[in-house]
Formats: sequence, structure tokens, C-alpha cells
Amino acid sequence: MRQRQRADRDFYRTPKDCVLLADKLMDSSLSWWECCAGDGAISSNLDKITYASDIYPMVDGIEKLNVLTCDKPKDVDAIITNPPFFAINEILDRALFEWKIPILLLCRIEPLSTKIRNHYTKFISDMHIVSDLIKFQTEDGRVVNGNGTMRCAWMLFSTEKQSYTKTKWVTYEKNNNFF
Repeated sequence: MRQRQRADRDFYRTPKDCVLLADKLMDSSLSWWECCAGDGAISSNLDKITYASDIYPMVDGIEKLNVLTCDKPKDVDAIITNPPFFAINEILDRALFEWKIPILLLCRIEPLSTKIRNHYTKFISDMHIVSDLIKFQTEDGRVVNGNGTMRCAWMLFSTEKQSYTKTKWVTYEKNNNFF
């Protein structure tokens, strides 16, 4: 059996229905930055996002910027992203401890329970667990079940330690009626 060659960078487009689940966690008084925008699936569907960037922008309107090495853009109060898995720790460190701004991430829940990531869980104020299987589309058109055996969630991290996390299960339908 022949194995598929991995691309230099894997890209997983965030489905619109999943993107829209983030809206209720976003404070509308903040200026939001999508720092790993790729093709702009998040920023093109959420009006609260005022700035979008990526190390490899895929469409016009997304600035070329590496969140792991850049200065924080001016007039940015918070971050939202579906980050590359390898960069989650560094993005959280920059947002929470260097820039001291909230961050809303779409990521798998279980990896946060590992020894190296567990300390971040103390900063989650809200977590909306996506009960539906998220189907991410790759750059070459393949569909990947993002949840696999792990649940994905929109997690809102605060710059202050939290005494508890408000957790909610969320789902969507094709007509975008949310529960």
C-alpha cells in the first residue's frame, strides 16, 4: 500500500458552520486578529475580525506575517484562530504571557491534558465543545475528520487564571440554526 506524501505544510480549511460557532464567544468590543488565516475561512465569516494574517496567505486581503516571530499588530485586542497543531503552545505563550491578550482557539481537547500543555487549561474561561464531526478540507481537496477520536472545541483563553471553565456542547445544522 502506497502512503500519501505529506505537504511541506498541511492546510485544513475551517468549515463555515464550525466558524460561526465561535461568534458567541467573541467580545464585540475587542478588535480581533486571525493570525493563522490561510484562506480566510474564519475572517471572511466573522465581522468582528479586523485583521487577518498568515505566514503563507492564500487569498488577497490577508497580510503576510508570522505570528511566531512578529510584533503584535497595532489596534489588536484579541486573537482567534484554528492554529497549526505544532504552533499551539507558542501562539498561546505569545498571546497570554507576552502580549497579554485573550485568544480564542479551535483545537482538540485531549492534547491540552498532556503534561506539557496542562498549565494552559487554567486560563480557559469558556469552552464550546463541537459535538458534530468537523470535516476539514485540505488544500488538495481531501476531507479529513478533524475530531477523529478526539473532540474539538472553541476555547476562549483569558490572560488571568480562571477558577472554573464554563463548558457548553454546541452543534450546528446545515441551515445554521445553533443549539
